[in-house]
Amino acid sequence: MDKKRGAGVAARSLAIMLLLVAIGLVALAVLNLQGLRLLFGSLALLLVGIAAAILLQPNFRAIYRVASATFFEARRRRFMNVILIFAVILVGLSSFFATLSPSAELNMLLDIGLGSIRLCGMLIAVFLGARLIADEVDKKTVDVILAKPVRRAEFVIGKFLGAWITVTCFLLVMGVAFFIVYQIKAPQLVAKMQAVGMALSLEETSANVLKATLLILFEMMVLTSIAITVSTFASWIFSAVFAFTTYFAGQLSSYFHHIATFNDKSVAIINPSIKMFSWVIYRLLPHFEFFDIREKLLTHDPVYWEMIGMTAGHGVLYSLVLVALACVFFSYREF
Repeated sequence: MDKKRGAGVAARSLAIMLLLVAIGLVALAVLNLQGLRLLFGSLALLLVGIAAAILLQPNFRAIYRVASATFFEARRRRFMNVILIFAVILVGLSSFFATLSPSAELNMLLDIGLGSIRLCGMLIAVFLGARLIADEVDKKTVDVILAKPVRRAEFVIGKFLGAWITVTCFLLVMGVAFFIVYQIKAPQLVAKMQAVGMALSLEETSANVLKATLLILFEMMVLTSIAITVSTFASWIFSAVFAFTTYFAGQLSSYFHHIATFNDKSVAIINPSIKMFSWVIYRLLPHFEFFDIREKLLTHDPVYWEMIGMTAGHGVLYSLVLVALACVFFSYREF
């Protein structure tokens, strides 16, 4: 009787997870519709959240315990502290690259500083996300955790939240270090640029730096969810390699889109199968290049909060879909 009841609960959980994945995939497709992205994206996030809370009925206390334990455990990992120290040093060094042009010096400060945060955040997100569940399985501690009143889905969700909170804290440290360096150097450079007639506002540039850092945070959320999802059914090495590959492929999303939509009949150089493959890759991969707005900062183009909200919403929704898939994969994994 208990086995039948357990099988029924497992089947119900699987059906709910697949429903959430379907809702998320539809929402991701809606986010690509021009003009409707913000409204329908917000509605999709709300629907996924409500569906998860009502249908899954998760034990939030168990999720909190797993997340907090993950956070305190992750802080003690040596490689993360090494990456953090390296990032802070890079951010500090970005202020010593002086050129003859104040505009070029400001651009170098922004490019190197934000690039360092993005690079080191990527390393932390990938290696931390890939190893969290894999280490628990290898050490057999996952059996002890699941023997308590913690379901597998709650374990995965807690691991993801703990990992993302850890990545967020490290990004905040790097972001504060960069902002201190920026506030020391930028006023002098902006004043020199204004003296030669360049229309540039220090407040607007500072706000754009904040927006860029915020997008990096949501970008690392997506990358963490990719690494954790793959680690639920593969080794941590494969998970890390897959996450790195997906990350760099996601930087080329516009390239895949160009190939998929290439319709010049006079130039028949693209095989239809390649166009189909590019279309699938463009639709499935997260568009990581949209999270990088350094080019707008370097050209001093306006960065609107609406664009930040749409990109961040896309990242949150993509992460929800991946975490739901991770729960499905981990529910049927045998140890």
